[in-house]
Amino acid sequence: MNRAALLALVLCLMILLMGCPYESTVPIGAPGPGSLDARLSGHWTSTDSKDGKVTKIDFAPFNKTEYHVEAREQDQPTDVERYRVYTVKIGERLFLNINEIKTEAKPGPYYLAEYSFSKSGELSMRFVSDTVVPKSLQSDPKGLVNYLEKHPTGIFDPDDQPLLLERSKEKKR
Repeated sequence: MNRAALLALVLCLMILLMGCPYESTVPIGAPGPGSLDARLSGHWTSTDSKDGKVTKIDFAPFNKTEYHVEAREQDQPTDVERYRVYTVKIGERLFLNINEIKTEAKPGPYYLAEYSFSKSGELSMRFVSDTVVPKSLQSDPKGLVNYLEKHPTGIFDPDDQPLLLERSKEKKR
């Protein structure tokens, strides 16, 4: 499965909904105290407005600073992708560092998503776009954070819409 297809599955078919996400070889911060947001914990679903496919995402803390995230399409429940995810605050904005859990020795890239919650509890995520953020920052965590601080709205593909997830009442498999 190519990387774009893999991300589409894991991150709620985002390739169909948005441009390609920015890939960094470094996170925008290290996991530490405060890098778990209790509101993320639990089971979430997203329904693609174009084809009606449902993607399920489960956030479960696996230590004091990181989540283990599993994602699967509802019609392919055994095809599960796993990620290490933790939050970083830049100014007043909240970001997810998303890193695939792989069996290979070489670590996968980090994907960055800004997230927020609606008053009704809906989770909204927007992935930092590879068409906007300079590729020269892929291995420069301080430069990347500085860029994100200085560009509060200019880090997303203008054609992208936020990815919306609703809390699922279904129990994890």
